[in-house]
Amino acid sequence: MFKSLKYTVLAAAALITALPCQAQVNIPQLRYSNGGTYALWTEESYYSSPVVTDLDNDGSNEIIFSNYSITVLDASSGSVEWRVNSGKDRSSQFVELGGNDGHTWSDIEVTDIDGDGIKEIISTHGHGIVSVLDCNGYFKYGWPQRPVYDSIRSLHVDDINNDGLNEIIVGAGVKSPLSVWVYNCYGSVMPGWPQMDNYNYAGTSNKGYTDTGWSYGVFMDAITTGDVDNDGAKEIVVPTDTSFVAVYEANGSLVRANEELYGGRMWAKIPFYESVESEIRLDNEGWGNPITGNELREELYAAEFGHAKAAVVDLDYDGKNEVVVTGIMANRKYRPVYPPTEYMTLFITNGDRTRYTNKALGYDWTTIPTDLGAPLVQNPKTLSSMVQQEPIVSDLDGDGKYEILFASYNGKVECFALNKKAPGAWPFSLTKRSSPMFEYASSPVCVDLDWDGKKEVIFTSFYDDTQYLTPDNTGYLYIVDCYGTLISKTPLPRAKENSMPNGAMSSPVVADIDSNGDWEIVINTLNGAICVFDI
Repeated sequence: MFKSLKYTVLAAAALITALPCQAQVNIPQLRYSNGGTYALWTEESYYSSPVVTDLDNDGSNEIIFSNYSITVLDASSGSVEWRVNSGKDRSSQFVELGGNDGHTWSDIEVTDIDGDGIKEIISTHGHGIVSVLDCNGYFKYGWPQRPVYDSIRSLHVDDINNDGLNEIIVGAGVKSPLSVWVYNCYGSVMPGWPQMDNYNYAGTSNKGYTDTGWSYGVFMDAITTGDVDNDGAKEIVVPTDTSFVAVYEANGSLVRANEELYGGRMWAKIPFYESVESEIRLDNEGWGNPITGNELREELYAAEFGHAKAAVVDLDYDGKNEVVVTGIMANRKYRPVYPPTEYMTLFITNGDRTRYTNKALGYDWTTIPTDLGAPLVQNPKTLSSMVQQEPIVSDLDGDGKYEILFASYNGKVECFALNKKAPGAWPFSLTKRSSPMFEYASSPVCVDLDWDGKKEVIFTSFYDDTQYLTPDNTGYLYIVDCYGTLISKTPLPRAKENSMPNGAMSSPVVADIDSNGDWEIVINTLNGAICVFDI
């Protein structure tokens, strides 16, 4: 299909590293690839980014990553220090083929959860496993847990009850309303959990509309925490596979939205529509009235958060947090079948779920950025619909004001200032709709690589899996300046298996892995495990 002269030229061009636009940021140089692969093959990766840390406090960093098994590498060389099958620890013999208890979808966490001064490895897996290993690869007391036999898609670790110990919050993409669990560090489910069960499910609850929610199913690494209602305590924010975002207190109770505007309803009962008027009307308790064929756009365009995430940030430094959440805008007239979706965008709300404004600074998010571009491939089963749309909030240019970035299924990295304008040359396009190969970005990371007070934006790329891919299709490591101008575009290494394409869906990690004062970029690739670039 693509074995034409045009394709050959494009494939050859993909092997050439572009010249940098700024001399201060060096072109990445590959230090090593295939870190953590097996002799003849490797486990396919998903969205799980690696972690760089001194795991065992020996003065040298390790890279910890999980695609199916959990692997610890010497960061500097890429050699394997130890590895365990998912759902197992080092007391079990490692089995290369067939030994894992599911894939790893979400980022892993490496932190001290129980206050003993020693780091733990926290991971979740496809067969419902929640694993906590000590720094030597053995289960901590009370672990593992299996709340459900469906895929655990979201993991977040935080101290939500201010007791000095971390809780482990997980979300599952399940075929029932039961979707979120909170564990203490010893493996016990916290009081008030799990949630999204019938107690908060308005279809079966007799509690009335003021104490119920509609949220259901967590299919991406969506869960986050933060003080949403500015009461001094952290809440749990859960975008779900609906038009609703649930916000919970630590004890599992739902957080209430603005009383005057929403009549005592909870966050999880207020839909996200393109039109704020549709949100306020709450037609059919937020689901919208039945479609007859004469509806206006404001009645049809509703958000869907199955592949989104939120961030809780004080955007204007006034001491009150706002909630930033990304979503896919779907058209209700196509339901209940898989709907063609319209575009990816973002919302900003206040802690009481009203849309965010700051008139003094000229910020007004009562309307959202619209019509940003349909998916490159309109197919719910392709990677186009599975771009992880995480909002990255960062002050890129050092002016004291935040920008918000996210990867989109339109083949771009979008960037908006708080005045809702795209600054500089943003958005950054990886691909055109006329291109022979459709390319998507990972979630970006923002780091000042050259210490000039302005951050660079670093992300990787992967190709649409509906297209004819060859081993030459490796995806790239991109470095873009704060204004959206390309600095460098470096091909990722080829896959471990010569017949496979490569790329990276997970976010890269920027760290000084060998403590020499220089940055390195660590990437968990689709079919080549870990590679490291020197900057």
